[in-house]
Amino acid sequence: MADFALNKLEIIGNESQVNEVKSFLRGNPFKDGSEQCIDFNKIVPMPPEIEVEEIFGWRLDNWGVSWNVCDQWIELPNTIIFTTILSPVLELMKKLSVQFPSVEFIYGFDYPDVIESTWDSYSIKNGVEVLIGQYDGEDCPPIFSN
Repeated sequence: MADFALNKLEIIGNESQVNEVKSFLRGNPFKDGSEQCIDFNKIVPMPPEIEVEEIFGWRLDNWGVSWNVCDQWIELPNTIIFTTILSPVLELMKKLSVQFPSVEFIYGFDYPDVIESTWDSYSIKNGVEVLIGQYDGEDCPPIFSN
């Protein structure tokens, strides 16, 4: 099983729409002052009254992963690259797309620490995903190459 998934989220829209989505996703700066490009709490906020022992279960049920985003960076003005622990977050990206129904999202993911990994790419708009590409090993786009 993979330790983490490498995720790529491309926001397709006009400049105003792209900036609106990026602003929406931006979390509070990290302790070191660096920018938090994407915070899952912005898509589906975790209730403040949740009990500590329930946090992981709530996150799995609502985000699809037990931790918020790990590493993250902006690749292009409309593209965010981020890692998640153990699995990708396709269902969460569908929830994001419902909040911005006129924006298209291209979401791809890979398991870079798995020898025979594949890269899957989806077009998502208003909660509906369409598989637009699936690549094996050497055919993966450069950002997702092993």
